[in-house]
Amino acid sequence: MKIDGVLRGEEAYAALLESDPQLAPPEEGKEYIVVTVQVSYEEGEADELQMYENIASLPSASRYFAMSGSYENAENLTASLPDSIYNCVIKAGESAEGRAAFLHGTGENEPLIFAGFEQVLRFSLAS
Repeated sequence: MKIDGVLRGEEAYAALLESDPQLAPPEEGKEYIVVTVQVSYEEGEADELQMYENIASLPSASRYFAMSGSYENAENLTASLPDSIYNCVIKAGESAEGRAAFLHGTGENEPLIFAGFEQVLRFSLAS
């Protein structure tokens, strides 16, 4: 899994408006962020991996992307993207790319967190 691109502020807002023309601008002190993630499934027991959002108490059932303090609208923002990371199905030996979106504090550089498949990964989004 790797980060392929990060849009912030006006760029992210413009990308989100393409999918949701009614999306309100962020309030003062907040900005949208859209992260492009590439996921590769080299090998494993399953024929394919399904990416979906499930914030569960059991680590084996959890599967989600998050940014600390950025849960506001994260699910709805990501779902509105035509290439949402949560719409990906990855067959063994293949890769897929999708995006996740968040609303967070302007200029904050907290990491993107992925929890799933019984592990937690952190990715720096600092430029």
